[in-house]
Amino acid sequence: MISDIPKNIILELDSLAELSRELDFSKVYLVGGVVRDHFLGLKISEDSDLDITINDGFKSTLLGLSFAYKNNYNMKYINSQDIKVFFNGSSFDFSTGNVSESIKNLDKSKMYKETLSRDFTINSLLYDIEDRRFVDVSGKGIKDCINKVIRTNLSPEEAFSEDKGRIIRAIYFASKYNLEISKDIIDYVRKNYNDIKIMINKKRNFIISKINEAIMFDSDKTLDILQEMRILKDIPLVGNFKNILIKNKLISDYYSEDMVNEAFDPIGGFVGNEYPSIFYGNSQQSVPPYGDNSVQDDNHVRVYDRQLPHLT
Repeated sequence: MISDIPKNIILELDSLAELSRELDFSKVYLVGGVVRDHFLGLKISEDSDLDITINDGFKSTLLGLSFAYKNNYNMKYINSQDIKVFFNGSSFDFSTGNVSESIKNLDKSKMYKETLSRDFTINSLLYDIEDRRFVDVSGKGIKDCINKVIRTNLSPEEAFSEDKGRIIRAIYFASKYNLEISKDIIDYVRKNYNDIKIMINKKRNFIISKINEAIMFDSDKTLDILQEMRILKDIPLVGNFKNILIKNKLISDYYSEDMVNEAFDPIGGFVGNEYPSIFYGNSQQSVPPYGDNSVQDDNHVRVYDRQLPHLT
């Protein structure tokens, strides 16, 4: 039993479970963050966002709509199907629970398939509101919370096939809760580097937001994971990420040698390390040559004509 759920939220949960029975819907479950945080030993606040599911597709959303209408609570659509219902500073997120294509035809219950289609074992724990009991469909969720490990419910290939952005969520959770990412996830990212790079380019704003949040929780851990995954240099160089790279003197790790030369010589023509032999501060030699108009003075020092090149 989740004993530290605030009483005002328990009352709303009990009311929600009763409504589901009246509608002849399935049992109501808490899923995701609140259940995970319970096993991580974190306190549940009175203004929490709680994820709700009845593991029956769109009926979860219908239950949310009915709950908001019955109690005259405000609500908003999160996307085309899922909704958020607000009450007394807290909220219920009603999720349809998509099923992964890889297990769509599996001869199992909707509850089993929807739960295992969630990203990580620690986020797939269920709490039966009516019977006050936990349900660990993967059989690994509670253990992984205790051992502080992030692993996928399905294989990484299956879990990330439809949403590779989950990899960035893994980094975020690891930094926020001081968790370790499983070796099979790390190996997947390394083996599928090109696909991960494409995902980062497509989801630029999401990547920037999540990585910057992760850095605020634990910058060292965030950078260590990015380096271990070998995707440090692919994260957009902005915000907290840029600042922490500068602070930790990791800019050279971020840029490749070719990128450094390009940064030194944006218009082309010189290799970066040739500049010192061409330019000399505060001397006639600081002017680059234009054509063959240079001469040597009496001291055998090459002098360049300061005339600007002819423009047409």
